Amino acid sequence: MISTRYLSQDEIHKMARAVLSDLEIHPLSRADKIRVAADYARDELRVNPRESACKLAVKLADVAWNEIKLSVRRAVK
Repeated sequence: MISTRYLSQDEIHKMARAVLSDLEIHPLSRADKIRVAADYARDELRVNPRESACKLAVKLADVAWNEIKLSVRRAVK
């Protein structure tokens, strides 16, 4: 059974890692990123997430992705 509740910071970070994992494979639109975060919450955490939690997970994933890109650029230079 899937519950509806507030997610912890750890759970939102797990959702962000799921989004980041998909970003490493192929580019995603914002809507796709939100869908990946929501799917992860439902499938793995058994929680029906609020939209704000999904958007926060996407923001965290985007920040991590940008940091990865900057690190690669620095390493190449």
